[in-house]
Amino acid sequence: MELEITPIAGAISESAIRDFEENIGMPFPPDYREFMLKYNGGDPLKCVFKFQNATGPYSDSIIRYFFAFSDDYDESIKHNHEAYTLADRVPKNILPIAEDPGGNIVCLSLAGDDVGKVYFWDHEQEGLTEASATYENLELIANSFTEFVDGLEEESY
Repeated sequence: MELEITPIAGAISESAIRDFEENIGMPFPPDYREFMLKYNGGDPLKCVFKFQNATGPYSDSIIRYFFAFSDDYDESIKHNHEAYTLADRVPKNILPIAEDPGGNIVCLSLAGDDVGKVYFWDHEQEGLTEASATYENLELIANSFTEFVDGLEEESY
């Protein structure tokens, strides 16, 4: 898993990741852990991704940036976990890992039958179902974080 990525935060330690995992009660999949240790989020050159089975209004999107262990409020993985997961906007096993330019998020399942799968959460679909924190507003992007990263493409203008 190699990326050209512009950093948005400094390096992160294994112990900082372990502390976060203990705090949320779920471990990172090994490929995502490796990504965070190597890059700690960032702005990837290859940023376009496609959904596996688009059922909503979109079939692809762009990574604005991957969240990082950072003091920057918007780019912080901790803040985004609080804003989406702890606020019951996405299921409890779902971790926001990136944002697109429209304010939607890319998420990673950390537990359950779908552990390791990557999803797209469209904020405009929020509230259209009875319960907001369901899989009904998630579109499958990839079966693993590695598959997701390997499928990223450069923007074509």
